[in-house]
Amino acid sequence: MFFDTHCHLTLTNNDKKVINDIIKNAQSKGVTSILDISVGASDFFKRSEVINALCREYPVTIYMTAGIPPFFSDNRVKNDISLVKEQAEKEKKVIGIGEIGLDYYHNYGDKKRQIGLFVEQIEIANELNLPVIVHTRESDDDLINTLKQCRPVKGGIIHCFSSGIKTAKKLLDMGFYISFAGNVTYKKSAQIRDVVSLVPEDQYLIETDSPYLSPEGFRGKPNEPAHVAVVASFIAKLRGISVEKIARQTTQNARRALGI
Repeated sequence: MFFDTHCHLTLTNNDKKVINDIIKNAQSKGVTSILDISVGASDFFKRSEVINALCREYPVTIYMTAGIPPFFSDNRVKNDISLVKEQAEKEKKVIGIGEIGLDYYHNYGDKKRQIGLFVEQIEIANELNLPVIVHTRESDDDLINTLKQCRPVKGGIIHCFSSGIKTAKKLLDMGFYISFAGNVTYKKSAQIRDVVSLVPEDQYLIETDSPYLSPEGFRGKPNEPAHVAVVASFIAKLRGISVEKIARQTTQNARRALGI
């Protein structure tokens, strides 16, 4: 039983048949739980409608988040944070605020504005007693400093971890869960693989970030939740344990991290 803790179902394909096939594929690989992650406030009701329909049709549990990623930091709209709060309060499937955070790799916007948007949403998460799902890329120092100054009271998940051991240790010491995606399988990802062996068994998770970051063997094609089994198999070899144990540990960790 796998828990894909980070995917974007409505970005995989807008065609109902294709999305249904994606869920069927996930079930065939033992995926029983999925966390669908927000990529902005504007598509929330579409996501909610699609996900609720899937849950009625298939025996799979799909949760949701509400949140605004850093690439909106230079294009804020009026009352955007209030909208995120409203979405999180009204939709019962919402169990976290995310993805939120910092991204200096893509130069999504002014760093101060990125930090400001990040902090505002941590505060919303704290108001609602929800964990945060954090996006970070080439922003380690500011990430750590921001999380120290504005601590998420329910903790959270560092999704698609791609930094080194030094940053991982700081985040683990702060109680965060570290999630690994398909990029851990890439040949140039030795730094990430070093962290896989370091993370305690009660603080690591697996994800796909689909439709992005397809693992080796599927690169060049859209990713999907079924491929979380590939990530699990790869990590099992790195940690020297069975895939079944990976599935059990990461599912338990996900439920604890998300308060479910």
